[in-house]
Amino acid sequence: FARDRGILPGMLDVFFDRRASAKAEGNDLASYTYKIVMNSFYGVFGTPSCRFASNKIVGSITYFGAFLLRWCKDIFEKQGFTVLYGDTDSLFVDVGLPSNVPFEIANQRGIDICASTNLKLNDFILETYSVDSRLELEFEKLYGKLLLPPSRGETGRGRAKGYAGLIRKKDSEELQIVGMEAVRRDWTDVSHEFQRGL
Repeated sequence: FARDRGILPGMLDVFFDRRASAKAEGNDLASYTYKIVMNSFYGVFGTPSCRFASNKIVGSITYFGAFLLRWCKDIFEKQGFTVLYGDTDSLFVDVGLPSNVPFEIANQRGIDICASTNLKLNDFILETYSVDSRLELEFEKLYGKLLLPPSRGETGRGRAKGYAGLIRKKDSEELQIVGMEAVRRDWTDVSHEFQRGL
């Protein structure tokens, strides 16, 4: 690894700036598109037929992603929050607010925690690696309720990428089910309806 500027990091910088502009303009589709394009660079590095393929880069990306999740988990726990679950690129954090707190207060609390964690992350990256951080944590969703079923045969650990949550929005709530029978195509309609109802 070298600190010299390279072609691919330069391309990522362009996409990073364009995504920031799209987010500032409220263009969610463009922002998401740039995010997907930037994430696809990982696939490029992992494709043996690609000129830029590199197992070292692929390994370091996945290692650093896991390292940062653990780093964030430690930061949250030092503030007295409970990290309920984490997977490849996300953490579910209980900040200890009462269940009847108004949406505006709970949502602002999430935004504030995310912003302060980003500042700490930027400082950590600069102090540890002597580079400006290109990383940005996002406060994505506010759950009023969350079901994290345990992995089969295990206790105390949520099933990987399988959960259901009631997302709170300003004037509504939305049920989100991820990776469970209710959204899997290999289960029957009856099981889908039963689990959603449950």
